Amino acid sequence: METEKTAAFPETGKPVPRVTKDDLKRGLRKLGVRAGMKVLVHSSLSRFGYVEGGADTVIDALTELLTSEGTLLMPSFNHEAPYDEGEIFDVLRTPTTNGAVADAFWRRPGVLRSVNPTHAFAAWGKDAGRYTEDHQKTSAMGVDSPYYRLMKDGGWCLLLGVGYGSNTFHHVVESCEGAPCLRLRGERYPVRLADGREIMAHTWSWRDGSCPIDDGAAYAPFMAAIDRRERIGGADATLYRLEDGYAIIAKFLREGLGELPPCSRCPRRPRVCRWTVEDETDGQTDGAEDTVKMKKRKNVPGADAVHPVTTATVAWENGEPEGTEGFRRAVTRVFAREIQIRYFDGNGFAGGKILPLPDREGKALFGLLERFARETDRDESPEAAPGEARKMIKVCSSGRCLRKIECAEELPPTAREIAAALAGITGADPLSGFAGTEPPD
Repeated sequence: METEKTAAFPETGKPVPRVTKDDLKRGLRKLGVRAGMKVLVHSSLSRFGYVEGGADTVIDALTELLTSEGTLLMPSFNHEAPYDEGEIFDVLRTPTTNGAVADAFWRRPGVLRSVNPTHAFAAWGKDAGRYTEDHQKTSAMGVDSPYYRLMKDGGWCLLLGVGYGSNTFHHVVESCEGAPCLRLRGERYPVRLADGREIMAHTWSWRDGSCPIDDGAAYAPFMAAIDRRERIGGADATLYRLEDGYAIIAKFLREGLGELPPCSRCPRRPRVCRWTVEDETDGQTDGAEDTVKMKKRKNVPGADAVHPVTTATVAWENGEPEGTEGFRRAVTRVFAREIQIRYFDGNGFAGGKILPLPDREGKALFGLLERFARETDRDESPEAAPGEARKMIKVCSSGRCLRKIECAEELPPTAREIAAALAGITGADPLSGFAGTEPPD
Protein backbone atom coordinates (compact mmCIF):
# COMPACT_ATOMS: atom_id res chain seq x y z
CA MET A 1 0.00 0.00 0.00
CA GLU A 2 1.40 3.39 -1.02
CA THR A 3 0.28 6.41 0.95
CA GLU A 4 -0.07 9.79 -0.73
CA LYS A 5 1.10 11.69 2.33
CA THR A 6 4.69 12.88 2.17
CA ALA A 7 7.14 14.68 4.40
CA ALA A 8 10.79 15.65 4.13
CA PHE A 9 13.73 14.44 6.13
CA PRO A 10 15.46 17.50 7.64
CA GLU A 11 18.92 16.05 6.91
CA THR A 12 18.40 15.66 3.16
CA GLY A 13 15.22 17.49 2.27
CA LYS A 14 14.18 14.53 0.11
CA PRO A 15 10.49 13.63 0.16
CA VAL A 16 9.62 10.35 1.86
CA PRO A 17 6.31 8.64 2.54
CA ARG A 18 4.51 9.89 5.62
CA VAL A 19 2.95 6.95 7.48
CA THR A 20 0.33 7.10 10.22
CA LYS A 21 -0.93 4.43 12.58
CA ASP A 22 -4.05 4.08 10.47
CA ASP A 23 -1.87 3.50 7.38
CA LEU A 24 0.01 0.79 9.24
CA LYS A 25 -3.13 -0.93 10.49
CA ARG A 26 -4.76 -0.79 7.07
CA GLY A 27 -1.72 -2.38 5.42
CA LEU A 28 -1.32 -5.02 8.13
CA ARG A 29 -5.00 -6.01 7.86
CA LYS A 30 -4.64 -6.36 4.11
CA LEU A 31 -1.61 -8.56 4.71
CA GLY A 32 -3.66 -10.83 6.97
CA VAL A 33 -2.79 -9.76 10.53
CA ARG A 34 -5.80 -10.48 12.74
CA ALA A 35 -6.84 -10.48 16.40
CA GLY A 36 -5.59 -13.48 18.36
CA MET A 37 -2.65 -14.30 16.05
CA LYS A 38 0.77 -15.17 17.44
CA VAL A 39 3.40 -13.23 15.47
CA LEU A 40 7.13 -12.56 15.64
CA VAL A 41 8.21 -9.33 13.95
CA HIS A 42 11.50 -8.32 12.37
CA SER A 43 11.51 -4.67 11.33
CA SER A 44 13.29 -1.60 10.03
CA LEU A 45 11.61 1.64 11.05
CA SER A 46 13.46 3.78 8.50
CA ARG A 47 12.20 1.74 5.54
CA PHE A 48 8.62 2.93 6.13
CA GLY A 49 9.59 6.55 5.57
CA TYR A 50 8.44 9.07 8.15
CA VAL A 51 6.28 7.30 10.73
CA GLU A 52 4.25 9.68 12.88
CA GLY A 53 5.09 8.79 16.47
CA GLY A 54 8.07 6.64 15.48
CA ALA A 55 8.65 3.12 16.79
CA ASP A 56 5.83 3.35 19.34
CA THR A 57 3.33 3.87 16.53
CA VAL A 58 4.42 0.64 14.84
CA ILE A 59 4.12 -1.26 18.13
CA ASP A 60 0.71 0.28 18.88
CA ALA A 61 -0.59 -0.69 15.45
CA LEU A 62 0.53 -4.29 15.98
CA THR A 63 -0.80 -4.70 19.52
CA GLU A 64 -4.14 -3.08 18.68
CA LEU A 65 -4.65 -5.46 15.77
CA LEU A 66 -3.56 -8.58 17.65
CA THR A 67 -5.43 -7.60 20.85
CA SER A 68 -4.63 -9.06 24.25
CA GLU A 69 -5.82 -12.45 22.99
CA GLY A 70 -2.87 -12.54 20.57
CA THR A 71 0.86 -12.59 21.24
CA LEU A 72 3.59 -10.37 19.79
CA LEU A 73 7.26 -11.36 19.90
CA MET A 74 10.35 -9.51 18.74
CA PRO A 75 14.04 -10.40 18.80
CA SER A 76 15.90 -8.76 21.65
CA PHE A 77 19.39 -9.84 20.68
CA ASN A 78 22.62 -8.10 21.62
CA HIS A 79 25.03 -10.17 19.49
CA GLU A 80 27.61 -10.15 22.33
CA ALA A 81 27.87 -6.34 22.31
CA PRO A 82 27.92 -5.95 26.12
CA TYR A 83 30.60 -8.63 26.48
CA ASP A 84 32.77 -6.95 23.85
CA GLU A 85 32.61 -3.81 26.01
CA GLY A 86 33.46 -5.56 29.28
CA GLU A 87 29.84 -5.62 30.46
CA ILE A 88 27.31 -8.43 30.73
CA PHE A 89 23.75 -8.93 29.52
CA ASP A 90 21.32 -7.30 31.94
CA VAL A 91 17.69 -8.28 31.34
CA LEU A 92 16.45 -4.86 32.48
CA ARG A 93 19.08 -2.62 30.88
CA THR A 94 20.95 -4.06 27.89
CA PRO A 95 19.69 -2.56 24.60
CA THR A 96 18.96 -4.75 21.61
CA THR A 97 20.80 -4.50 18.32
CA ASN A 98 17.65 -5.35 16.32
CA GLY A 99 16.59 -1.80 15.51
CA ALA A 100 14.45 0.99 16.91
CA VAL A 101 11.13 -0.88 16.99
CA ALA A 102 12.53 -3.93 18.78
CA ASP A 103 14.46 -1.77 21.24
CA ALA A 104 11.38 0.27 22.11
CA PHE A 105 9.26 -2.87 22.40
CA TRP A 106 11.16 -4.72 25.16
CA ARG A 107 11.19 -1.59 27.36
CA ARG A 108 7.39 -1.31 27.43
CA PRO A 109 5.34 -2.13 30.54
CA GLY A 110 3.83 -5.58 30.22
CA VAL A 111 6.51 -6.87 27.85
CA LEU A 112 8.56 -9.83 29.10
CA ARG A 113 12.15 -10.56 28.11
CA SER A 114 13.71 -14.02 28.09
CA VAL A 115 17.09 -14.87 29.59
CA ASN A 116 19.74 -15.67 26.99
CA PRO A 117 23.19 -14.05 27.03
CA THR A 118 23.19 -13.08 23.34
CA HIS A 119 19.80 -13.94 21.79
CA ALA A 120 16.96 -13.04 24.13
CA PHE A 121 13.37 -12.57 22.94
CA ALA A 122 10.73 -10.09 24.09
CA ALA A 123 7.02 -10.93 24.17
CA TRP A 124 3.67 -9.26 24.88
CA GLY A 125 0.18 -10.67 25.04
CA LYS A 126 -1.68 -13.78 26.08
CA ASP A 127 1.20 -16.29 25.87
CA ALA A 128 4.13 -13.98 26.56
CA GLY A 129 5.04 -15.75 29.80
CA ARG A 130 5.06 -19.22 28.27
CA TYR A 131 7.22 -18.15 25.35
CA THR A 132 9.87 -16.38 27.42
CA GLU A 133 10.13 -18.65 30.47
CA ASP A 134 13.12 -20.96 30.95
CA HIS A 135 14.93 -19.79 27.83
CA GLN A 136 18.22 -20.19 29.70
CA LYS A 137 17.44 -23.90 30.19
CA THR A 138 17.00 -24.65 26.49
CA SER A 139 18.91 -23.09 23.58
CA ALA A 140 18.99 -19.86 21.64
CA MET A 141 16.93 -21.10 18.68
CA GLY A 142 16.46 -24.86 19.14
CA VAL A 143 13.75 -27.08 20.57
CA ASP A 144 11.75 -25.33 23.31
CA SER A 145 13.22 -21.92 22.50
CA PRO A 146 10.70 -19.05 22.26
CA TYR A 147 10.76 -19.11 18.45
CA TYR A 148 10.32 -22.89 18.36
CA ARG A 149 7.36 -22.75 20.76
CA LEU A 150 5.78 -20.08 18.58
CA MET A 151 6.12 -22.32 15.52
CA LYS A 152 4.55 -25.30 17.31
CA ASP A 153 1.59 -23.08 18.25
CA GLY A 154 0.92 -22.24 14.61
CA GLY A 155 2.65 -18.85 14.83
CA TRP A 156 3.67 -16.46 12.07
CA CYS A 157 6.67 -14.35 11.09
CA LEU A 158 6.15 -10.78 9.91
CA LEU A 159 8.96 -8.98 8.09
CA LEU A 160 8.45 -5.20 8.03
CA GLY A 161 10.91 -3.31 5.85
CA VAL A 162 13.41 -6.20 5.89
CA GLY A 163 13.91 -9.21 3.66
CA TYR A 164 14.61 -12.87 4.30
CA GLY A 165 18.22 -12.05 5.08
CA SER A 166 16.89 -10.78 8.43
CA ASN A 167 14.65 -13.80 8.89
CA THR A 168 16.25 -15.41 11.95
CA PHE A 169 13.71 -18.24 11.82
CA HIS A 170 16.09 -20.07 9.51
CA HIS A 171 18.34 -20.50 12.58
CA VAL A 172 15.50 -22.37 14.28
CA VAL A 173 15.45 -24.74 11.33
CA GLU A 174 19.23 -25.16 11.47
CA SER A 175 19.15 -25.87 15.19
CA CYS A 176 16.30 -28.37 15.01
CA GLU A 177 17.75 -30.13 11.97
CA GLY A 178 21.08 -30.63 13.75
CA ALA A 179 23.19 -28.41 11.48
CA PRO A 180 26.84 -29.28 12.26
CA CYS A 181 27.87 -25.62 12.16
CA LEU A 182 26.08 -24.84 15.44
CA ARG A 183 26.31 -26.11 19.00
CA LEU A 184 23.06 -25.50 20.83
CA ARG A 185 24.63 -24.69 24.22
CA GLY A 186 28.27 -24.43 23.33
CA GLU A 187 29.03 -21.13 25.06
CA ARG A 188 28.40 -19.87 28.58
CA TYR A 189 28.24 -16.25 29.78
CA PRO A 190 27.40 -14.32 32.95
CA VAL A 191 23.98 -12.60 32.88
CA ARG A 192 22.13 -10.36 35.31
CA LEU A 193 18.54 -11.26 36.08
CA ALA A 194 15.67 -8.88 36.79
CA ASP A 195 16.09 -9.38 40.54
CA GLY A 196 19.74 -8.36 40.35
CA ARG A 197 21.21 -11.85 40.74
CA GLU A 198 23.99 -12.87 38.40
CA ILE A 199 24.10 -16.41 37.00
CA MET A 200 25.96 -18.24 34.27
CA ALA A 201 23.77 -19.06 31.27
CA HIS A 202 24.34 -21.01 28.08
CA THR A 203 23.74 -19.95 24.52
CA TRP A 204 24.69 -21.39 21.15
CA SER A 205 28.10 -21.48 19.52
CA TRP A 206 27.88 -19.57 16.25
CA ARG A 207 29.50 -20.98 13.13
CA ASP A 208 32.99 -20.12 11.95
CA GLY A 209 31.72 -18.61 8.70
CA SER A 210 28.53 -17.81 6.81
CA CYS A 211 25.91 -20.31 5.64
CA PRO A 212 25.40 -19.86 1.88
CA ILE A 213 21.82 -21.12 2.05
CA ASP A 214 20.53 -19.25 5.10
CA ASP A 215 22.77 -16.25 5.75
CA GLY A 216 22.55 -15.35 2.07
CA ALA A 217 18.80 -16.14 2.04
CA ALA A 218 19.23 -18.28 -1.08
CA TYR A 219 15.92 -19.94 -0.21
CA ALA A 220 14.01 -16.62 -0.42
CA PRO A 221 12.59 -17.02 -3.96
CA PHE A 222 10.89 -20.26 -2.91
CA MET A 223 9.09 -18.57 -0.01
CA ALA A 224 6.84 -16.78 -2.50
CA ALA A 225 4.79 -19.98 -2.67
CA ILE A 226 3.71 -19.61 0.97
CA ASP A 227 4.04 -15.94 1.97
CA ARG A 228 1.83 -12.87 1.66
CA ARG A 229 3.26 -9.54 0.57
CA GLU A 230 2.11 -5.93 0.81
CA ARG A 231 3.54 -2.43 0.65
CA ILE A 232 3.19 -0.07 3.63
CA GLY A 233 4.62 3.39 3.08
CA GLY A 234 8.09 2.80 1.70
CA ALA A 235 8.44 -0.66 3.26
CA ASP A 236 7.86 -4.11 1.88
CA ALA A 237 5.90 -6.25 4.34
CA THR A 238 5.91 -10.07 4.25
CA LEU A 239 3.91 -12.53 6.36
CA TYR A 240 4.31 -16.32 6.43
CA ARG A 241 3.35 -19.21 8.69
CA LEU A 242 6.40 -20.59 10.47
CA GLU A 243 5.62 -24.27 9.91
CA ASP A 244 5.33 -23.63 6.16
CA GLY A 245 8.66 -21.83 6.17
CA TYR A 246 10.28 -24.66 8.13
CA ALA A 247 9.40 -27.19 5.43
CA ILE A 248 11.00 -25.13 2.66
CA ILE A 249 14.19 -24.19 4.52
CA ALA A 250 14.70 -27.68 5.96
CA LYS A 251 14.47 -29.22 2.49
CA PHE A 252 17.42 -27.16 1.26
CA LEU A 253 19.48 -27.75 4.41
CA ARG A 254 19.00 -31.49 3.92
CA GLU A 255 19.38 -31.66 0.15
CA GLY A 256 21.33 -28.55 -0.84
CA LEU A 257 20.26 -25.82 -3.23
CA GLY A 258 21.74 -25.83 -6.71
CA GLU A 259 25.50 -25.86 -6.23
CA LEU A 260 25.17 -25.01 -2.54
CA PRO A 261 25.90 -28.10 -0.44
CA PRO A 262 23.55 -29.56 2.18
CA CYS A 263 24.50 -29.36 5.84
CA SER A 264 25.97 -32.87 5.74
CA ARG A 265 28.62 -31.75 3.21
CA CYS A 266 29.19 -28.19 4.38
CA PRO A 267 32.63 -27.51 5.96
CA ARG A 268 31.34 -24.87 8.38
CA ARG A 269 31.70 -25.78 12.05
CA PRO A 270 31.03 -24.10 15.40
CA ARG A 271 33.49 -21.41 16.36
CA VAL A 272 35.73 -21.77 19.39
CA CYS A 273 36.07 -18.62 21.51
CA ARG A 274 36.78 -17.47 25.04
CA TRP A 275 33.21 -18.35 26.07
CA THR A 276 33.28 -21.90 24.69
CA VAL A 277 32.54 -24.61 27.24
CA GLU A 278 33.58 -28.24 27.04
CA ASP A 279 30.11 -29.61 27.69
CA GLU A 280 26.71 -28.23 26.74
CA THR A 281 25.24 -28.88 30.17
CA ASP A 282 28.51 -28.52 32.11
CA GLY A 283 26.80 -29.91 35.19
CA GLN A 284 24.92 -26.65 35.57
CA THR A 285 21.25 -25.83 36.07
CA ASP A 286 21.60 -22.19 35.06
CA GLY A 287 20.05 -20.93 38.27
CA ALA A 288 17.20 -23.44 38.25
CA GLU A 289 16.49 -26.03 40.91
CA ASP A 290 15.84 -28.82 38.46
CA THR A 291 18.38 -30.51 36.21
CA VAL A 292 18.79 -29.23 32.68
CA LYS A 293 17.12 -31.64 30.28
CA MET A 294 18.15 -31.33 26.64
CA LYS A 295 16.19 -33.05 23.88
CA LYS A 296 18.33 -35.26 21.65
CA ARG A 297 19.23 -33.86 18.26
CA LYS A 298 19.12 -35.75 15.03
CA ASN A 299 22.43 -37.48 14.37
CA VAL A 300 23.61 -35.21 11.59
CA PRO A 301 27.41 -35.49 11.13
CA GLY A 302 29.20 -32.70 12.91
CA ALA A 303 30.36 -31.24 16.17
CA ASP A 304 27.04 -31.80 17.88
CA ALA A 305 26.65 -35.40 16.73
CA VAL A 306 28.20 -36.48 20.02
CA HIS A 307 28.63 -40.14 20.82
CA PRO A 308 25.65 -41.12 23.00
CA VAL A 309 27.90 -42.49 25.73
CA THR A 310 31.23 -40.75 25.66
CA THR A 311 33.00 -37.56 24.84
CA ALA A 312 36.67 -37.22 25.64
CA THR A 313 39.32 -34.66 26.34
CA VAL A 314 43.05 -35.16 26.09
CA ALA A 315 45.02 -32.42 27.82
CA TRP A 316 48.43 -31.49 29.12
CA GLU A 317 48.97 -29.79 32.45
CA ASN A 318 52.07 -28.44 34.22
CA GLY A 319 54.44 -28.72 31.30
CA GLU A 320 54.56 -28.20 27.55
CA PRO A 321 55.16 -31.26 25.37
CA GLU A 322 57.67 -30.83 22.59
CA GLY A 323 56.02 -29.05 19.68
CA THR A 324 53.68 -26.93 21.79
CA GLU A 325 56.20 -24.34 22.96
CA GLY A 326 54.48 -21.12 23.95
CA PHE A 327 51.23 -22.91 24.71
CA ARG A 328 50.58 -23.57 28.37
CA ARG A 329 47.89 -26.10 27.59
CA ALA A 330 46.41 -27.84 24.56
CA VAL A 331 43.13 -29.72 24.49
CA THR A 332 41.66 -32.12 21.97
CA ARG A 333 37.90 -32.67 22.13
CA VAL A 334 36.58 -35.79 20.45
CA PHE A 335 33.11 -35.96 18.92
CA ALA A 336 31.35 -38.62 16.88
CA ARG A 337 32.61 -37.31 13.55
CA GLU A 338 35.27 -34.74 14.31
CA ILE A 339 37.93 -33.55 16.72
CA GLN A 340 38.33 -30.03 18.05
CA ILE A 341 41.86 -28.95 18.92
CA ARG A 342 42.04 -25.99 21.28
CA TYR A 343 45.17 -24.02 22.14
CA PHE A 344 45.86 -22.06 25.31
CA ASP A 345 48.74 -19.74 26.03
CA GLY A 346 49.72 -17.79 29.14
CA ASN A 347 46.77 -15.43 28.62
CA GLY A 348 44.18 -18.16 28.25
CA PHE A 349 42.42 -19.39 25.12
CA ALA A 350 44.47 -18.75 21.99
CA GLY A 351 42.49 -20.38 19.18
CA GLY A 352 41.47 -23.70 17.74
CA LYS A 353 40.79 -25.83 14.71
CA ILE A 354 38.58 -28.75 13.70
CA LEU A 355 39.63 -31.98 11.98
CA PRO A 356 37.15 -34.44 10.40
CA LEU A 357 36.83 -37.85 12.02
CA PRO A 358 36.17 -40.65 9.47
CA ASP A 359 33.41 -43.04 10.50
CA ARG A 360 35.58 -46.15 10.86
CA GLU A 361 38.26 -44.40 12.90
CA GLY A 362 35.57 -42.71 14.98
CA LYS A 363 33.93 -45.99 15.93
CA ALA A 364 37.28 -47.54 16.82
CA LEU A 365 38.29 -44.54 18.91
CA PHE A 366 35.05 -44.48 20.86
CA GLY A 367 35.36 -48.19 21.53
CA LEU A 368 38.70 -47.48 23.16
CA LEU A 369 37.27 -44.57 25.13
CA GLU A 370 34.46 -46.67 26.51
CA ARG A 371 36.89 -49.43 27.49
CA PHE A 372 39.12 -46.83 29.14
CA ALA A 373 36.15 -45.48 31.12
CA ARG A 374 35.33 -48.95 32.39
CA GLU A 375 38.93 -49.79 33.26
CA THR A 376 39.49 -46.59 35.19
CA ASP A 377 36.22 -46.49 37.11
CA ARG A 378 37.97 -46.88 40.44
CA ASP A 379 39.06 -44.68 43.32
CA GLU A 380 42.80 -44.86 42.96
CA SER A 381 44.95 -43.41 40.17
CA PRO A 382 48.71 -43.43 39.54
CA GLU A 383 50.59 -40.47 40.91
CA ALA A 384 53.00 -38.40 38.87
CA ALA A 385 56.62 -38.48 39.88
CA PRO A 386 57.78 -35.23 41.51
CA GLY A 387 59.15 -32.67 39.05
CA GLU A 388 58.02 -34.52 35.95
CA ALA A 389 55.51 -33.23 33.46
CA ARG A 390 52.14 -34.89 33.91
CA LYS A 391 50.08 -36.18 31.03
CA MET A 392 46.36 -36.44 31.61
CA ILE A 393 43.59 -38.25 29.78
CA LYS A 394 40.10 -37.34 30.96
CA VAL A 395 37.08 -39.30 29.82
CA CYS A 396 33.65 -37.79 30.35
CA SER A 397 30.28 -39.53 30.17
CA SER A 398 26.89 -37.78 30.32
CA GLY A 399 28.67 -34.52 31.15
CA ARG A 400 30.42 -35.88 34.27
CA CYS A 401 34.09 -36.78 34.55
CA LEU A 402 34.38 -40.48 35.31
CA ARG A 403 38.08 -40.69 35.92
CA LYS A 404 41.26 -38.68 35.59
CA ILE A 405 44.50 -40.57 35.09
CA GLU A 406 47.76 -38.79 35.83
CA CYS A 407 51.16 -40.41 35.48
CA ALA A 408 54.79 -39.63 34.80
CA GLU A 409 56.17 -42.31 32.50
CA GLU A 410 53.72 -45.18 32.24
CA LEU A 411 50.22 -44.71 30.88
CA PRO A 412 47.55 -47.41 31.16
CA PRO A 413 47.65 -49.60 28.00
CA THR A 414 44.24 -48.39 26.78
CA ALA A 415 45.34 -44.79 27.19
CA ARG A 416 48.32 -45.47 24.94
CA GLU A 417 45.98 -47.01 22.36
CA ILE A 418 43.83 -43.89 22.52
CA ALA A 419 46.92 -41.75 21.99
CA ALA A 420 47.90 -43.84 18.99
CA ALA A 421 44.40 -43.58 17.52
CA LEU A 422 44.43 -39.81 17.91
CA ALA A 423 47.88 -39.69 16.37
CA GLY A 424 46.60 -41.45 13.27
CA ILE A 425 43.72 -39.01 12.92
CA THR A 426 45.49 -35.74 13.73
CA GLY A 427 48.80 -36.57 12.14
CA ALA A 428 50.54 -36.06 15.48
CA ASP A 429 51.05 -37.90 18.74
CA PRO A 430 48.93 -35.88 21.21
CA LEU A 431 51.18 -37.01 24.02
CA SER A 432 54.29 -35.58 22.42
CA GLY A 433 53.16 -32.47 20.60
CA PHE A 434 51.29 -31.13 17.61
CA ALA A 435 53.66 -31.94 14.77
CA GLY A 436 51.65 -31.68 11.60
CA THR A 437 49.22 -29.09 12.97
CA GLU A 438 49.79 -25.38 12.80
CA PRO A 439 49.01 -23.38 15.96
CA PRO A 440 46.71 -20.42 15.23
CA ASP A 441 48.09 -16.94 14.73
